[in-house]
Amino acid sequence: MQTLCPQLYTYLDRDRKRIQITLLLGLLVPAIVYLVWIHKTLSCAAMDPAFLAKLQSHQASIGEFIQFLCDATNSVWLSGILKFLTLFAVITSMIGVAIGLLHSLRMLCPEWLAKVVLCLVPLVVNWFVANAFLRILSFGGLMMIIFAIVTPYWCVRKQNLKDPKRQYSLCLLLGVTVTVFEVIRIILP
Repeated sequence: MQTLCPQLYTYLDRDRKRIQITLLLGLLVPAIVYLVWIHKTLSCAAMDPAFLAKLQSHQASIGEFIQFLCDATNSVWLSGILKFLTLFAVITSMIGVAIGLLHSLRMLCPEWLAKVVLCLVPLVVNWFVANAFLRILSFGGLMMIIFAIVTPYWCVRKQNLKDPKRQYSLCLLLGVTVTVFEVIRIILP
């Protein structure tokens, strides 16, 4: 979001309404997909305690996880959709980050080299480092909590409002909770 928002702002001709709709859809679609994914994971893993233990100990690769979910659907059609959504998530994440970083890299090197670097580096890292994409995504999510929740909350509190809205406090509590769990996950193997 941090690298993509300025590009999005320019691309949508600074039209506030279009930007709001784009951001809403951009956040809503992944949220729905991830909620369905989490629900399916927990319901399927409950039937296979051995795989659930493997997931909890971070020993299952993303490929094994996707295959587990595909097998649990008992449907070729749903299995295909799940594989497509996974591939789509990886590709769109790479494209989103690349678009945001392209502007900065253009100042350091020729545009064609910047595009090659932005395409090849994620592919090579993901190919050679197990679960690299998930680790980077997890860390990026942690950073986004700071940029999207903690910093705005701090700015609102800086304005010396006597009664900040409950939503702000609830968002801060949620952000701190996610941050604590993520830090625990990173520290503990």
